[in-house]
Amino acid sequence: MGSKHVAPGGMEPFGLTIVEKREIWKISRGIYDDPIAHLRLGWRPWEEKEYQTKLIPYLEKALECSPRSKWHEGLYWLKLSYSYRLDRRYAEAVRAAEKAYEIRPLDRRCPFNLARAYFVLTNAAFEGEQQIAERRRELWDAMARLQGPVVAGAFLDGLVIDPGASQRALDELGLTVEEAGAKARAFFQETLTHELDEFPFLWDERNIVQLHLMVIRQQFDVDSLVACRALGKHVDSWNAVIPGMAEKVKNVEYDALGAFFQTVRREIPGVSIKRKHLALALAQPARSFSLVQKKLGLGATLTMAVRIARIGDYLYVEWHLFERGRLTARIEYYVGTGFVGAGLLTLFLVGGGPILIAGGGLILIAIGGAIIWHAQRTPKLPLTGTRRDESGAFREIVHSSLRDALISVGITEDTIKELPVRAKQICL
Repeated sequence: MGSKHVAPGGMEPFGLTIVEKREIWKISRGIYDDPIAHLRLGWRPWEEKEYQTKLIPYLEKALECSPRSKWHEGLYWLKLSYSYRLDRRYAEAVRAAEKAYEIRPLDRRCPFNLARAYFVLTNAAFEGEQQIAERRRELWDAMARLQGPVVAGAFLDGLVIDPGASQRALDELGLTVEEAGAKARAFFQETLTHELDEFPFLWDERNIVQLHLMVIRQQFDVDSLVACRALGKHVDSWNAVIPGMAEKVKNVEYDALGAFFQTVRREIPGVSIKRKHLALALAQPARSFSLVQKKLGLGATLTMAVRIARIGDYLYVEWHLFERGRLTARIEYYVGTGFVGAGLLTLFLVGGGPILIAGGGLILIAIGGAIIWHAQRTPKLPLTGTRRDESGAFREIVHSSLRDALISVGITEDTIKELPVRAKQICL
């Protein structure tokens, strides 16, 4: 892995060199006749998108006219991919980035640009203004904290998140969200193998790549998905928004959670509360939930995953109820254990004796292990009888405690606006 070095070619991370910028200016003089106009883009970022859109036909024409060298061709494809992406032509951006990567595989900007093209496609996983707003806020906060607001604005493409355009590109390319995320992760990781630039006190290319990798890991957090499914069967959900939270106390979500925890512990004997990251579906980002859990005995457990988070100027509240009963084939554990025990006993008795008998013992152990493995993967039975009644009571207590906690921090019933639960948000 290469080490950091001060950027020799320009003032922008992963940007074009002065020579490359001059070449782009030569083929696009029809956009701005005045060379100073190009320089103004550096401190007038609101004109950047318009310029990049106007640049597309010039780059396409330059590629059609047989570029003078592979150096020119790679440059045109690299720049065209970025322009396509700003114009939300995401499938074309991926294809252009692939062309640039084929021509310039050793240029650190090409795997990074290709990773960014695939990264934008993962926005197809987000639904509704709440998720889009949260994604935008998380990206901006992380990038601004690491690199400053100027670099954040430039590298987040104006924080444009268009799930519809991303999904259309996925359909055109024949990819799923998960496949796009895997490709983005692979090319970001490849970028880290190159010698990356930094500009002291302003930006560091390695930090920028690692930020993107962090976001992908959060969005496609398999461990968090497994943790969600381990809670049992998802049986119910509820969510709501409380507008106008920008006018409230800064840490109102923490105050509400504190009041909620106190009420639940008082109302439900033996309840446990812990924090855990869950991904409700593979294409959904992992988020921090408070798990309110009650054990009913014999392997039966009730869990409500509760989240209170501020997004923009409103508070988002949700809970998901999971039920876990006894295993559908609990007898499998006993049968599997019996096979394993018989196999171990056989090996112990024969010691270094006949190979055939010893082999039979190993086969018994393998069969028993397979049965136990199958039992662990068997879906859980839904709760029935009195346990079903206990589940309903548990849900009502937690739900009412959550509402009481919101009211206790100054939120009125009238401001709590319930939202329809989308099927894709549920961990099945």
